[in-house]
Amino acid sequence: MRPCLLLVLLIGLAAPAVAAQPAGEALKPPVVGLMRHGGGIVATPGQPAPIPGCDPGAVLTDAGREEMRRFGERLRAEGVRAARLFSSRQCSAWETALLLGLGPVRHHAALDPFSPADRDARRHALRRALLDASAEADAEAPAILITHRANIADLTGIELVQGNMLLLRAEGDRLMMSGRITSD
Repeated sequence: MRPCLLLVLLIGLAAPAVAAQPAGEALKPPVVGLMRHGGGIVATPGQPAPIPGCDPGAVLTDAGREEMRRFGERLRAEGVRAARLFSSRQCSAWETALLLGLGPVRHHAALDPFSPADRDARRHALRRALLDASAEADAEAPAILITHRANIADLTGIELVQGNMLLLRAEGDRLMMSGRITSD
């Protein structure tokens, strides 16, 4: 097992869900949110993208959309006024980022779904993206990176529920888990 993954797993088992601490405090840089998109389904072939420009391979359900709107409201109520939002190009993740209502969304290729052939390169790119976002400790707004189950599980070994977020921070070249924020 990779040392970085083992460390994240061990810390992840000991880290409590964020409940007593408002999201605005829990997400202060250098902490970075690694979020799984809201409730989605595989899109019907030929289905148009719900948002122009995103990849309609998977889309949010109506319930997933409503949950992400409420989650954004909760984050704002808990002090997250704006965020640096990065997303996969897939509609399920892109729409999640938009529905949070925390600012403009930017695409980051490391968050896109990966194929088995590029698994190692994608894991390294995702890890690097998280480390870079965490290194921006002087940023006024927290970073939230929105991606997919397989990407998160491959990097951390954690099966994250749709719409939930891991809180990570860099310590040197390692990612350490500092908690979770659930969307419910």
